[in-house]
Amino acid sequence: MNTLLQLFMKSPLLVLAFAYFLFNIAYAQSAPDSVANRKNIVSISPLAALGHVSLFYERAFSKRGSIVGGIGFGSEKYPRQTNGTDLMSGRFQYRRITLEGRHYFGKQSRAPLGFFTGGYGRFAQLSMDDYTFDDKGQYVRNQTGELVREKRQIYVATIGGLIGAQLAIRRITLGTLVGLHVQIPSNSTAFTPSFAEALSTSGLAARLGVTLGYLF
Repeated sequence: MNTLLQLFMKSPLLVLAFAYFLFNIAYAQSAPDSVANRKNIVSISPLAALGHVSLFYERAFSKRGSIVGGIGFGSEKYPRQTNGTDLMSGRFQYRRITLEGRHYFGKQSRAPLGFFTGGYGRFAQLSMDDYTFDDKGQYVRNQTGELVREKRQIYVATIGGLIGAQLAIRRITLGTLVGLHVQIPSNSTAFTPSFAEALSTSGLAARLGVTLGYLF
């Protein structure tokens, strides 16, 4: 709790965003209860159950348009072993922010529900704390024979487009989307293994998303 208080005290922007969020909830509860008056959705990816958390807030600013802000974070551990001896695991972590602009289309669509297309940008911080390997996949040792371990960081900027749909059953929403984007990492040497590599490699990559949310 003390950490949260310190975070709010050090970040006026976060305080303003939280106050705006509470204002929208209060306004939505006081307005007539109709779908047309519900312009906000808070949602989460089901992958949060596996330790990969993605949270989103969507706000409709017109009949066809909305803006989405999101944060994501997660980690993975990779068991390491040499000569039958267990070593400290390798650890991969990521944190990212996402900003989307959505345009809803079709006769039955009204932001933030229905079919949509749009563009998005992301910025991610990736870190890997692991042993060092040579080109043959063997552990690298220093002059005294000890295994070399290092912590690396890569920053990745992403820009792309998407298409998807979002529906509501009463207040509960289900969203799905498919996107294609370009990843621009700060370092040309990607992390390994596969999941870390997919997030840190330059070039084209796909985005698939499913979210569960609350409409208000």
